[in-house]
Amino acid sequence: MTTCHSPLFKTVIVVVLTALVGLEVQTEVRAGDAARFFPATTIVYAEVDQPARLIDKAQQNPQISHLVGELKSIPAARKAIEGKDFQKFQFALKVVEAKLGQKWPEALSSLTHHGISFGVDPVSDGVAILMQAKDTESLDEITSSLVEMVEQDAKSKGKDPPFERLDYREAKVFKADKFGFATWKNWLLIANKSDVGRSILDALIDDSQKGLASAENFQNASKSRMNNAIAWVYVDIDAARAAKPEEKIYSNRADDPGGEFLLGGLYSAFHETPYLTGELLPIDNGLKLKFSVPFDRSSISEERVHFFGPDGKGTASTPIRVPGNLLTVSFYRNLSQMYQRAGDLFDEKANDDLAKADVGLSTLFSGRNFADEVLSGISPQMQFVIARQTFAEDKPIPSIKLPGFALVAELKAPKASRKEFRRNFINAIGFFNIVGAMNGQPQLEIDFESIEGGELVTTNLVPEVDQKPDTEARINYNFSPSIAFSDNLMIISTTSELAEAVATSKERLSVEPAEDSGDIRNTAMLLSVKELVRLVVDNREHLISQNMLKEGHTQEEAETEIDSLVKFGRLLNNSRAALSTSETTLDFTLEVEINSDKSPRE
Repeated sequence: MTTCHSPLFKTVIVVVLTALVGLEVQTEVRAGDAARFFPATTIVYAEVDQPARLIDKAQQNPQISHLVGELKSIPAARKAIEGKDFQKFQFALKVVEAKLGQKWPEALSSLTHHGISFGVDPVSDGVAILMQAKDTESLDEITSSLVEMVEQDAKSKGKDPPFERLDYREAKVFKADKFGFATWKNWLLIANKSDVGRSILDALIDDSQKGLASAENFQNASKSRMNNAIAWVYVDIDAARAAKPEEKIYSNRADDPGGEFLLGGLYSAFHETPYLTGELLPIDNGLKLKFSVPFDRSSISEERVHFFGPDGKGTASTPIRVPGNLLTVSFYRNLSQMYQRAGDLFDEKANDDLAKADVGLSTLFSGRNFADEVLSGISPQMQFVIARQTFAEDKPIPSIKLPGFALVAELKAPKASRKEFRRNFINAIGFFNIVGAMNGQPQLEIDFESIEGGELVTTNLVPEVDQKPDTEARINYNFSPSIAFSDNLMIISTTSELAEAVATSKERLSVEPAEDSGDIRNTAMLLSVKELVRLVVDNREHLISQNMLKEGHTQEEAETEIDSLVKFGRLLNNSRAALSTSETTLDFTLEVEINSDKSPRE
């Protein structure tokens, strides 16, 4: 069996994985130093400080070597490595290395020794990449060798030289049809438009201290950059909003309650924020991605208090964990306040729909006003839980195995509220049974059980007459809708197993104190990649069949694709995300952990 030892393949992977094992990569170049060479109108700017150091440390790290080996053993990667196209690429890479007289990682390290910067300028419609090489000699040697090789290849095929060679001031310019590049001292510039290229070359040669670095928004943004950031990005939202003010994200209004529930806080932020920053940071055995926008939580508008809480201090509770826990999303949302503010938040159609729904819902809750009396009895701290479920062997087992879903809420007055929610749940099950019977669907049987501090109202599908245990049962058998009450908690779930697991656990919607930094988590997410992989394995045969039908793959190809997904998933561990506020910013963070086991398995 052929395996890939391509330095480029290893380099691409190890650079990514370096971050995932939390290497200490300290920056020596001032944040945004190269930004002074980019036009002041640059709308997106990104940079990676000293990638050469990152590459060198990655290649020396034994954990990286292990992970590269694991990635190469993934069926899809192994198949690609053994393919003709990759073999041709590998051969071409060896030719390049022979021409350069050095391995690809060494060349890449030389080209990017002092950093890489990237910018998008909407005025010139230009995109540019700026690299500062180790020294002038290394840069000239690499670029000259590559240009010579490309020109010889074109000549051998009877084609015109691909580059037009020009001199611009003290720089050497190589211009092609759709892009060009230039060298000056130890700087390499690649750009798609002549205007942006000339602008950056002028700034380089003149040692400009202005450009983007002199813009007020950029200066404010760069102050918050972490010293250990692997990569950093800046987006000028003021300019983006001025260019396309009709974009929905800038409107400060959602189309419907669902959009408001999920994104209402972002609408508030992007309606006025001047810029956005993002950075990639190393953490223990993982990687952290953080996006931030300036935000004053003390001056939140009244219509968004439902999202952020009074004075912006609405805090999500600690995510609940139950057996088979796949995903938990915890959030602060005051549904009663959102409903009451509907006139300010939604358009006319959405408000008309809510008014109609309010009449029906108030009827179901004995004439009580739904927003003022029903929703106001639910605490703003709520959670959405997804857990992999188990199936008894003596009962029908669905061919497609879905996880259980549950909404967990805290009742402010549980004794008064339980009766109303229990009664409406039972009524809903009765309605589903009537509709289901008319469509030939199995019936739901209701059961009641007392537990410590509360009760369970569960359902189970009634087996059809003479029905035997079946591993290919219809999808309905994934569901056993249930509602549970435990102390002040109410759990509405698609399965009795999950409802009981949450109700009988010691988990409660507790709110942790604010962090020492003063940050307050408005929304928090915890994902178990291990349980997600198990869910894929549970449905492997079905996924393979669907892959064959939709993608037109052979069974072998479909198996390779699904098994590759499983193996890649086993390289990861938990993932966390959070939407939080500080005194001056609104932050979204995403953390991914890798599995440090030598041989990650089930």
